[in-house]
Amino acid sequence: MMSVSRLASSTNRRVSSSMMRMFLPLLLPLCACEPSGDSTDDIIVAMDNSAITLSLRNPTVDADPTEAVTSMRIDVVVDGEVLDSESFDYPGGTPDLTGVSEYGVVRFEVAGTDGSSVRSFGRSAELVIEPGEDLWVPITFLPVNRVFALEAAMVQPRSEHDTITLPDGRIMLLGGHNPVRSASYADIETYDYYEGVFSSPGASLDVGVAATQWAWTGESELLIIGGENATGEPQNGIWSYEPVQDTITRISSLIMPRSNHCGAQYIDNSIIVLGGPNTESSGDLLRYYTADLSWSSTLIGFENGMSSENTTGCGVASDGSIFVMGVDQSTTGILDPFSGTGIGEGFQPIAASAAGTYVSDAVVINLEPDVFWIGGGIDIDANTVTSEGQEFRMDSAGFVSGTPLATPRQGASWADWIEDDWIAVACGFSDVSSRNSVNKVELLAPALGEKGPTVDLDRARPGCGVSTLPDGALLITGGFETGSADPASAAIMVPYIEG
Repeated sequence: MMSVSRLASSTNRRVSSSMMRMFLPLLLPLCACEPSGDSTDDIIVAMDNSAITLSLRNPTVDADPTEAVTSMRIDVVVDGEVLDSESFDYPGGTPDLTGVSEYGVVRFEVAGTDGSSVRSFGRSAELVIEPGEDLWVPITFLPVNRVFALEAAMVQPRSEHDTITLPDGRIMLLGGHNPVRSASYADIETYDYYEGVFSSPGASLDVGVAATQWAWTGESELLIIGGENATGEPQNGIWSYEPVQDTITRISSLIMPRSNHCGAQYIDNSIIVLGGPNTESSGDLLRYYTADLSWSSTLIGFENGMSSENTTGCGVASDGSIFVMGVDQSTTGILDPFSGTGIGEGFQPIAASAAGTYVSDAVVINLEPDVFWIGGGIDIDANTVTSEGQEFRMDSAGFVSGTPLATPRQGASWADWIEDDWIAVACGFSDVSSRNSVNKVELLAPALGEKGPTVDLDRARPGCGVSTLPDGALLITGGFETGSADPASAAIMVPYIEG
């Protein structure tokens, strides 16, 4: 059993679809033969004594990646820097990259241009080039900054499900509600980047659940904690998922059922779980016991005015202390598990001069070890949905202004993108009652104060999930509205940022 390496910050409805960077860079195995899939074109890149086949793939229903494209450019990128570049006419031309003799970890980028601007784009996953080895490299190649319906259908029509990147590059879809919210799913399905298909490995929880909290305890185990059923009733399950065998086992139970909750690791093998209705001034402490190789939960009480029921988000700092986002000044502050005689006694509310805007259903992300970004959410005092961005700094125990979202939204899904500091935010709702969906996906870098494109979705997808594929394409899964003809559909987008 490996120790818990990191829990990412969570919102009180939606947990990160890319909770850990511990598996990056993701060096995926490449096969010499092309799997099934719709290939727009193959580009052969000649190396010193080998060849690399860049297979440009169009996995969508109606995108035309070659429309108005008159030339192609191939860049060989190492650590974000272009090592070599070659342009050639399209169609009819061929690249000449025979001078490339570097070996190691690289990424190929392919741009289709109309002579003046990039029309279509794609990049490979990071891969290892070795002397004398021929490789087949799949690249999702699509018109830039547009969302297209994916040809492959999901196994189940899910909404408010969790999306988790597995160590082998697959995207796991966990639980969620059905289209009429009459039931919640207990099973999982995965999307295979190479094959371009969704499939069901057959693993499932013992109860249908949505919007869980989850955390890796290493590459070999994923903990799934709590959540809610279709009627919003909190659940108390703690399950272990093993990704190699695709098996799920219930291993313990929370003392108090929790939904709309968050979690934070404060020492190895220990997780504090906060939040949820009717939980009052208490939290669950999950601990791993090496003596019998088991996880168990005990109840801890909080002091100094902290209320788990009023917790809307949390995150762990570099020293193990925990940022707790509450509904007001008295319930927002820093929980230090190492102070006092009990774990719940170390909570210190922030001062009035350090106050910010108190929100629920926001995106909460750990920008740096001791800085948390809070984007959007429901402004609790104004009872409106906001696009405001703010940062909570642990050193000063207070809020400062931060990078805002492009669109006001609450209950959004988000994922780390492949570029450092960049994230993708999708879906969510524009109203407090969660009836009007936000039909846009946006890229931004909160730590840098930079904005990328904001793009319309292919259709309304309330409760969707967003994930980053190994080649940087964004996979947007599920989400449905009444009367939707394709509730089990997914979509895909290739982001492109000028510069």
